[in-house]
Amino acid sequence: MTKLDNIKNLYDKIKEKPLFHQLVASKFGVKEGTVRVGWFYKFDLPSKYELQKNLITFMSNYIIQQSKHKS
Repeated sequence: MTKLDNIKNLYDKIKEKPLFHQLVASKFGVKEGTVRVGWFYKFDLPSKYELQKNLITFMSNYIIQQSKHKS
């Protein structure tokens, strides 16, 4: 599985996507629109600075926290 495939798979598990987009934008220092449209609609993610690897880690941790706060 490629990093991009992994990101797509993890993204499907995210429940509150608007909140997630805000957190990712803040964490990676980009605009929320870039995250929402470029990264998670077109899946056009920069490959430099190990962004994809760091994003996978961030997403995995987010999903763990999301699971802990299930109602």
